[in-house]
Amino acid sequence: MGGKKKDRKNAKKGAAKGRSQQSAEDESNPPLADLHISSPSEVESNPDESDYTESDSVTDSASKASSPPLLSPSSDKSDLEKQPSPDDINNLEDFPKRTESTLGSTCPNLAVYVNYFEIKIDPKITTYNQYSVDIKMVKTGREDKDCPKALRWKAMEAYRLKFMPGRHPAYDGDQMMIATKPLRETAPDETVTLEDIQTEEGITLKINVNNVNKKVKLESIRQFANEKTKVAPQEAMQSLDWILRQAGNSNHLKVGRNFYTGELSDLKDGMALWQGLFQSTYLGRCGDLSSSSNKPKKSTDKDPKLYLNVDAVYKAFARPQSIENLAKVLNNELPQQTTGNNRNQSCDFTKLQNYLKGLKIIYSVPKTAPQRKIVYIVREVAQSANNISFIYGEKRVTVAEYMHKAKEYRLQHADWPCLAVGSRDKTLYLPVELCSVAKNQVTTKRLNEKQKNKMIEGTLVKPGARKQMILDQLNRLNLNQNPCMKEFGITVETSMTSVAGWHLSRPPLTEHKKNTVHFVTNTTCWKLNKLASPSNIIKSWAMVDLLENSSETITYEQQQLFNDVQAQLFVRLKLGVFVKIKPDYYWPKQEVANKMDLREFLRTLAPKKYDLVIIFIHGKIDGEDSYGTIKQMMDQELKLVSQCILRSRVIDAHKKGGSPESPVYYQIMLKINAKMGGTNYGIEELAKNMVFQPRTMIMGADVTHPGAGSTNVASFAAVSGKIDRDSVSSFLENVYHMNWRVQPPREEIIADLKEMTKEHILFYYKHSTGTTANQKKPQYIIFYRDGVSDTQFAEVKRKEVKAIQEACKEVAAQNRWEAYKPIIIFLVVQKRNHARFFPKISDDSNTVIPGVDPTSKNVKPGFFVDTVITHPWQMDFFLVSQIAAMGTACPARYRLLHRDETKLMNDDIIKKMTYYLCFLYTRCNKSVSYPAPTYYAHLAAARVKLYCNNKFDNIDTSAER
Repeated sequence: MGGKKKDRKNAKKGAAKGRSQQSAEDESNPPLADLHISSPSEVESNPDESDYTESDSVTDSASKASSPPLLSPSSDKSDLEKQPSPDDINNLEDFPKRTESTLGSTCPNLAVYVNYFEIKIDPKITTYNQYSVDIKMVKTGREDKDCPKALRWKAMEAYRLKFMPGRHPAYDGDQMMIATKPLRETAPDETVTLEDIQTEEGITLKINVNNVNKKVKLESIRQFANEKTKVAPQEAMQSLDWILRQAGNSNHLKVGRNFYTGELSDLKDGMALWQGLFQSTYLGRCGDLSSSSNKPKKSTDKDPKLYLNVDAVYKAFARPQSIENLAKVLNNELPQQTTGNNRNQSCDFTKLQNYLKGLKIIYSVPKTAPQRKIVYIVREVAQSANNISFIYGEKRVTVAEYMHKAKEYRLQHADWPCLAVGSRDKTLYLPVELCSVAKNQVTTKRLNEKQKNKMIEGTLVKPGARKQMILDQLNRLNLNQNPCMKEFGITVETSMTSVAGWHLSRPPLTEHKKNTVHFVTNTTCWKLNKLASPSNIIKSWAMVDLLENSSETITYEQQQLFNDVQAQLFVRLKLGVFVKIKPDYYWPKQEVANKMDLREFLRTLAPKKYDLVIIFIHGKIDGEDSYGTIKQMMDQELKLVSQCILRSRVIDAHKKGGSPESPVYYQIMLKINAKMGGTNYGIEELAKNMVFQPRTMIMGADVTHPGAGSTNVASFAAVSGKIDRDSVSSFLENVYHMNWRVQPPREEIIADLKEMTKEHILFYYKHSTGTTANQKKPQYIIFYRDGVSDTQFAEVKRKEVKAIQEACKEVAAQNRWEAYKPIIIFLVVQKRNHARFFPKISDDSNTVIPGVDPTSKNVKPGFFVDTVITHPWQMDFFLVSQIAAMGTACPARYRLLHRDETKLMNDDIIKKMTYYLCFLYTRCNKSVSYPAPTYYAHLAAARVKLYCNNKFDNIDTSAER
């Protein structure tokens, strides 16, 4: 579900607007405690794992999950004849319609189950009444304050049981509620009491429920589904979502948009893996009304098809336990301090500090009957109770002395550290022996390698097992027996919906001298005999081993490492890249203790202008990854082409007797050739010309945001643009130009897209070949935009599509290009959605079904769905373009926001073009999960983020290299 939040004050005035239940976290740069929260069980082999970086190893998708296109309030039939209000104009869904498809007659089809469950609504119930809800915590002697979100559901359930036990309205968890029939108005100061789950203390709440004199009309869904209006039925769809979420709220732990049922496994080091479910209401393709008894037979309307999307999700939680036990788990023993004024520097507080900072802890106040518990948020781990002192009365006392005198409690471990809580100008220091980690607490802490591996192990399941897991979660909800569902006349099918999909054929690829690339049987992996366009001969190059070495001479181990990589990459692997001389060898001859030492060491490479530098990364430096520092130095200061390799991967490959065709060396070779200006492979010309129009500039865009909790860290936008250096065989070169911008935190709209597009057009014109000026200008601009949710579609279309159009006009005027108006196609790609396709075959079956991978039991790459669960009339589709090596395949969802021309750029061509672009990611020899230009934009945004995170401010965006 989605939608823009309206002014909450309007609810109290009787003019409440529909609001969405937004995810609590941002997708573009998610907390590392989650592994693909939408689907941690789908794993695609990482084509970039040889170029080591930790930033993309674990991701969260809760906030990017696709949601229904609900952007404005609903209207009845009389309203449709009126002009929309100024508030509604911006919410009109003016997106391209679906065109007739012929792929079904040419592509093999496959029927699968999808985790969408059909929703049925009693036709007698057509409207809902809206109410505003205000909940305040009553504080004796103090002003009432707003009730925390964690208590709102329980507060409203207590209110319902006390004041209207026979009714079951639907509550949104914030300030709105709906009911099928009028509810009683609350009298002033009606209160309920409930128990705080953490402190176990009673809390008094004052609740006011008021009618806002507004009705939600379900007919708006039918009007929109049948194209009678372009105003999306936001309020009606949101209301259905609230109703369907009541069951989960009553017996699950709600976190963001997801419900969690409890611990699945232990991740070690104080963390636990919890399993839960995601659910959201969707409007799909319409069904025929001819058999419906409640509509006239002559009606041409069709029934809107409503679905509940249910998916299994996973998240890391902090284990509830005493701080004493936690410290022992993290450090094997509790770090203690010696007496004195300063903290004992030999004690390791790092792990405890990193774990507890920002978490809720429960402080048990001693000598109270019954024992009182208070919840605090930890700011930092401080010194011991013997070392921290303050003025108490007229005398300075330590924390230990204060506890003894004021609380009549003698600390058992006064040399243990305290926890600093509260504000910095009013800090409280709590002895750890009286503190424990609060339960039911999600954490956004970065998982260590062992925890990541355990999370992957616990969440990777084959399609059949995942399907059963989803069905079990849905059965546990028991939706159809929920009193609220019954009151609203809503039922949900208990079996998954069956949909028909089709398989696109993989594009024919070519290598050197346009020879056909041979695919591995029944896969989208291929093997090259020789690169399509090898890079120039490497005349000077170096290998750098960051493994510390106190010797002035190279060690035997290092020499073996250098020799092995040199032989594997540049002698035995005869793909076209080769060298005539041996490399220079570098290694630290003294300790590299921090980033400054690393920078000084890398500067020793500056005197020689190497064509290529291979760097073997080992572990961390000063507790942090060295990848960002290395890339910032090599790219920006030294301006040298570098290839980072995780040292352990090469060592492991060598121990296993790795051949030159091993994935490690093969992928490194492809990446080096691309970085040096070569081309690895391309699409056969005939197939290319059937799908791609001449003089086409394909662009990709992405925005990377700061992590959860970061409010002052900038976001980074990057845009890639394909260069057409050979108009006849353009896709054999597959070269992209990149640019990027720094923009305000969490700003998703690319603010400077007009200027970025102008740069790409001029760069394309400068580097293209052709006999006339028109042959050098892009006549088609295909734009793939990553990282946009459904609620942002209208804004992206208004601002970003307009920016591209204005860029074309301005660059034409500045360069006196007459009648220059390229055809623009603008699509959004959503990688993190909750649709999963399950072939109709069990995981342990040996039956061979065309279109199903016999090993993983996933649908094979090229499978797309554009019926049933897609938009009623706008152009969108789901596509699985990658091999799911383990777990369940995750499709990408594509949505067309703008199209200037439909004859040459119809739906079928767009689908083929999109799939073909997934084969043109030059850094690996297999298809990837979304189009290459968007992949490159994502990498560029992540790279510039590394530069800035390493406090490098002089970003050179003009350097072509």
